[in-house]
Amino acid sequence: MFKHTRIVSCLILIFFLFALNTVSASDSPQKTLAILPLKINAQKDLSYLKNGIRNMLSSRLAANTGYRISEASLVEKHAAESGTLSQPEQIQNLGEKIGADYVLTVDLTSIGTSYSLDSKVFSTDGSQPVETYYSSASNENEIIAAVDSLSKDIAARSFHKGSQARITTPTAPSVRYPENPDMPSVPSSSFQTAHPDRAFMQPGHYGQATGSPFIRPMGISGNLGFTKTQNLNYSMQGMDIGDVDGDGVDDIVIASTNKIIAYHIIGNRLQKFGEISTLVRNRIISVNLGDINNNGKAEIYVTAIDWVTPDSFGVEWQEKDFTYLFKDEKWYVKPMNIPGPGLILAGQHGGIDSPFTSGIYELDIVNSALQSKEQLPVPGDINLFDFSMADLDGDGKAEVISIDQADRLKVRQTSGKQMWKGDGRYGGSLRYIGGRSRYAQTEGPDSPLEDIDGAENISEDRIYIPSRIVVEDINNDNLPDIILNKNLSTASRLLKNLKSYPSGEIHGLVWNGIGMSELWHTRKLDGYVATYQLVKDKQNSNKAVLYVGLIMQTGWMDVFSAKESTVLIYQLDFSNQDQQAVN
Repeated sequence: MFKHTRIVSCLILIFFLFALNTVSASDSPQKTLAILPLKINAQKDLSYLKNGIRNMLSSRLAANTGYRISEASLVEKHAAESGTLSQPEQIQNLGEKIGADYVLTVDLTSIGTSYSLDSKVFSTDGSQPVETYYSSASNENEIIAAVDSLSKDIAARSFHKGSQARITTPTAPSVRYPENPDMPSVPSSSFQTAHPDRAFMQPGHYGQATGSPFIRPMGISGNLGFTKTQNLNYSMQGMDIGDVDGDGVDDIVIASTNKIIAYHIIGNRLQKFGEISTLVRNRIISVNLGDINNNGKAEIYVTAIDWVTPDSFGVEWQEKDFTYLFKDEKWYVKPMNIPGPGLILAGQHGGIDSPFTSGIYELDIVNSALQSKEQLPVPGDINLFDFSMADLDGDGKAEVISIDQADRLKVRQTSGKQMWKGDGRYGGSLRYIGGRSRYAQTEGPDSPLEDIDGAENISEDRIYIPSRIVVEDINNDNLPDIILNKNLSTASRLLKNLKSYPSGEIHGLVWNGIGMSELWHTRKLDGYVATYQLVKDKQNSNKAVLYVGLIMQTGWMDVFSAKESTVLIYQLDFSNQDQQAVN
């Protein structure tokens, strides 16, 4: 009788909790899951799989459940202090120390060439029975699929969660592309994606293997909704988001060829409130925001070039207009988040006989001028705009994520040792430094390589500036994710100094322990993806906004002479990942 009553009570409780979740997932406090270090049972050394499997489980379970994953270093510290963890009570006590609602244990066993994963889920308060899970792999290449199966079972059985992330459609009128008749009909949602390696074994519409030959990310099916701003009658060279005027609301700053324009974002409309121009001969190649002086307002840092000579400046909004922090500096500049030091202003000098000199430095603004400080510990063959830094694997050491001139994505240690190089092409851009001088070109293609002042050209080849590499923890697993573009073109890979990108996508990638793998990507966008930025909600870490700057129908024209741009705005919501958005 008591058992029957308890079962009925549990069913009523589950129904009640489900009803609350259906009304509003955001009303429930976010649960926390701690994943203990893997226990390995094998005659051979499998330590190299330990962190990879744990990181993949963290990413998937964060995405599939919406739960926060406890920081690995915190879990390891308390686990080491707790000693033997053989009894449920010991594991529950550990969960209380960590501050987790649930604790997950995982055993990896190898017999011959076969592998098995055994896992248990403990509720810290003891309110739920211990759940046991099992998954197997016939060889090492199938471990990802085994982890995938394990994470799905855990999310479904222990946490009553599905497997799909969603992005809610903004309330403003959305713009959509027509259905592709060659694609199968599927229910429309604003974002449909499988999280990290769950999609790896499934061929997609667009994806190709990344990080490992058996990893195949699944493309997004159906339409992807977004809001669109008004068209802008200039060629967009760059864009960034931040609170420029200090009113607590993010603004958008866009660079045209020779102007920096600041807008308030009002729904899907951009309202200009500030503007600053460069010299006509100086083309803007980079604009970035950052509150480096910590006064509550984001400064604007701009790099323009006079062919191969940098001419940078920084400005800040003061009451009704911009004031210069510095100007006419022969540095390439951009704010960067460095694991450990945090946000800094980084810079690289232009060279006498080449566009760049070796060495990238932290910069200070002293008496309206730039002064170099410490040199950044990065490989010597990369330029300032080629890379970002992040602690991808959570080991406390920064990795360098870079894009080369062939649009190949690389992950390296700061020493230069390569950890991974992708097969896909990312970061393609039409912004460049060098090439034939504009003055020489006015005389025709066979004119002498001299500029208007008679000086010889330094470089006849263009050095393309890759699109930014955004580093952000989207799925709240305490590990950074990577957001970047994939501009699509075959001809641009063949012609060194002439590129065209008639369409593009935005991709979210995650480090899976052995390489970068796809979290999601947008549907193909018709036009050149010139720039983008992702901004997390300051009040809700499960939400973010993706801004995409698009130049429409560029064809083979020079991006600096294109005439029409726009901004697409995607509202991302990962807080209730078992439900799809309603359009």
